[in-house]
Amino acid sequence: MRRLPDGHYYGKLLRRETVAGIVMTETRYEPRQRLPLHTHERAYICLVRRGAYTEQFAARTREVGPSTLAFHPPGEMHTQQIHDTEVSSFNIELSPSWLERTSGTNAPLVESAEFRGGPIASLARKLYREFRQPDAMTPLAVEGLLLELLAEAGRTREQVISRQTPPWLSRVKNAVLARFDEPVSLSELAREVGIHPAYLAASFRRHCGCTVGDYLRRQRVDYACRRLTKSDVSLADIALEAGFADQSHFTRVFSRLTGQTPGQFRRTALDA
Repeated sequence: MRRLPDGHYYGKLLRRETVAGIVMTETRYEPRQRLPLHTHERAYICLVRRGAYTEQFAARTREVGPSTLAFHPPGEMHTQQIHDTEVSSFNIELSPSWLERTSGTNAPLVESAEFRGGPIASLARKLYREFRQPDAMTPLAVEGLLLELLAEAGRTREQVISRQTPPWLSRVKNAVLARFDEPVSLSELAREVGIHPAYLAASFRRHCGCTVGDYLRRQRVDYACRRLTKSDVSLADIALEAGFADQSHFTRVFSRLTGQTPGQFRRTALDA
């Protein structure tokens, strides 16, 4: 699996500039182009200006289209399938010093996130204009716009969390993450947070878009993806490490969530 250095992306590089310590690039991708599994050394924000693609990272999939702003943490493994029209994207890389500046805030710099349109996309488009038409004030403008963008992203996420998410949900998710390789029952989780199992099941599906069981399977597959790309441990052993009953069960679940068998996934990652 390839790890892309600063300022490098698949597709055709149209322009690259470094302003105020921020690497900004514009890239273009051909219709129906498929990007192999890869990671980036630095965190980055991607504004899709034209076109659309499907992005897969571990066991998750999202559709990304015009005016979508997607955040990728450093080292995230992902692939993209470009749709039937050309994609043009504007990428903003964040150095470790920028990540340090946002530590302790609600800026979405820990896990993958996306924002569709609205003030955040408008700020990203202003950054793009500074990138394309720089002048003496551009370094100051870029720094201010990026800080404003990160603040708006954090504020948006905080509003969504406070408005929609029950306070116990993060405790349930953390419990599943901590014990993903163990048998976990709905009744046990409900007892830990003091609610009825039926209410937990319904609320979890409404807020997370999947059942608790689906979420547990995704965590197991996420773990397996990391082990498949970073070790030569046998598939049978990885299956047991991840909490599956056996290799056959592991293969069925992995194939359903990723579209590949574990062996195919490992070969694709090694060939990339």
